[in-house]
Amino acid sequence: MKVLKSIRTVCVALLVVVMSSCDSWLDLKPIDKVLEDQLYETEEGFKQALTGVYVELNQGTLYGGDLMFRMVEILAQRYNLGSIGSYKEWVAYNYGDDDVKKSIDGLWQKMYSLIMNCNKLLENADLRKEVFTGDNYNIIYGEALALRAMLHFDLLRLFGPVYKTNPEGLSICYNKKFAYQGSNILPASKVIDNVLEDLKQAEKLAEETAEKLLGAKEIPAPVSVPGDAAAPYYVPKGTDGQPAKFLKAKSKVDPEKCTGCKTCVNVCPMGSINPQDVSDVPGICIKCQACIRSCPDHARYFDDPAFLSHVAMLEENFTEPKEDQLFW
Repeated sequence: MKVLKSIRTVCVALLVVVMSSCDSWLDLKPIDKVLEDQLYETEEGFKQALTGVYVELNQGTLYGGDLMFRMVEILAQRYNLGSIGSYKEWVAYNYGDDDVKKSIDGLWQKMYSLIMNCNKLLENADLRKEVFTGDNYNIIYGEALALRAMLHFDLLRLFGPVYKTNPEGLSICYNKKFAYQGSNILPASKVIDNVLEDLKQAEKLAEETAEKLLGAKEIPAPVSVPGDAAAPYYVPKGTDGQPAKFLKAKSKVDPEKCTGCKTCVNVCPMGSINPQDVSDVPGICIKCQACIRSCPDHARYFDDPAFLSHVAMLEENFTEPKEDQLFW
């Protein structure tokens, strides 16, 4: 895997957090034993457990927000946010701020919680190999190992020392067993060793599966997934079916309704609303409408015709909730 070559050269660290122990940041609730046993009784249960990790990774506090386009990008100064909005303390690198500390603590606990889930899956997979069919043990086990490595690696990037200049500096715990307490804090180099060890084991499982597939006399039928694989990149459209261009549209304020409570300032995920004048939106607007939904006085609104047409199109065609589907 290419990651095995590139991971050795990674030397990025976004945050430096002084820690004396992992234990105080790993206050995690136990999984109900009965539910756990039921979940891992079948191969389908293992698939659901693995899918659950991916679902949680997509949350706004992780790769659905903070670790993709929000917190890490703000710290890297990718946005010109200035000193206004709900992210002004991030912009100023004020890690002592209560909200900043709360976000950092939550990110740490959530990532280690998912590592704990991976470890629980791995332990149960070793105990219940008989429930797996075909090569699914190798596939599921290998994915869980790779996820565990990725989560630890990103924790190292966020909370560890700058690897290029201080590889032996204390960094984070590397948890390989299911436990409610953290293990010892390791030097960054030892964390990387563990990451590579997990990735190599995952690669070996993948190679074993690939060899079986290459030697198979009958090629398995491809997984059927609904949708148009050749479709172009999504383009927002209005009710007339034509492309809707509203990139520069921003929410506005009705001065007769606005009481200046600044709820919109606090909920804006981009920190784009000026707290001194909430009608001013100097930052980027991603059209999430959090400010509109959260306003207690219904004072915020959009009036851009193209954006409103796109919203109407979505409401007309995509309001029915869909059930989750697994494809293997």
